[in-house]
Amino acid sequence: MAQKTNLNVSPYYDDFDTNDNFHRVLFRPGFAVQARELTTLQSILQNQVERHGQHTFKEGTVIVPGQVSISNAYTSIQLASQFGGEDVVPSQYFNSTTPVTITGATTGVQAKVIGFEAGTSTTQPRLYIQYTKTGTDNETVIFADSENISADASVTHTTTYATNVASATTHTTAAQTGTSAKVENGIYYVRGQFVRVTEQTHVVDSTSTSPNARVGFAITETLVTPESDSSLTDNATGSANYAAKGAHRL
Repeated sequence: MAQKTNLNVSPYYDDFDTNDNFHRVLFRPGFAVQARELTTLQSILQNQVERHGQHTFKEGTVIVPGQVSISNAYTSIQLASQFGGEDVVPSQYFNSTTPVTITGATTGVQAKVIGFEAGTSTTQPRLYIQYTKTGTDNETVIFADSENISADASVTHTTTYATNVASATTHTTAAQTGTSAKVENGIYYVRGQFVRVTEQTHVVDSTSTSPNARVGFAITETLVTPESDSSLTDNATGSANYAAKGAHRL
């Protein structure tokens, strides 16, 4: 199978082998059901799906777009690494469900925060933004260097700053334009599976509008257990086995 994870190990014992030419697992009354049989049953069915998929699709084919787009106008601002003697925490300005709007104290420019990047020893904290309103002069369209910004939500670095109170300062080279790649929700054919991909944006380059790069997916396979995800315990309320640990998931 195209799957990379080896399941022919304890506690799964999936010894499926295409050379056996087994197409069904036939259970019989009076004989105990083996974990191996239940896991192999899934592998037999998955092998059939995979064979059909390979006949129809190439690896990585978009089944249900999934549209990919490139933007060379992905805007951001760099922040000074400290404000009021405290390290700035850029994640405080990001909310994935209710976007935070920031306002420049000098320019009056406003923008919606759509992402962030923590600072390092060589880079400044960064907010990825979509400009939503020009400045108070009706002409300025970007944040100024070294101006204070406030947010329409409370922000905590170490001190908590109330809504619409200055909580950071832009860097001396504040406004930046870079390149991003975005993929919409979709289904992709990957390793014999039809895999759901959620909407996501990857910043190719924060400061260049003409970078040279390849963009693709990093594919990982993970085993999830009831110990790490409590939703996998038995949900049969009122039964003796309620909340008991059971099967793992790939």
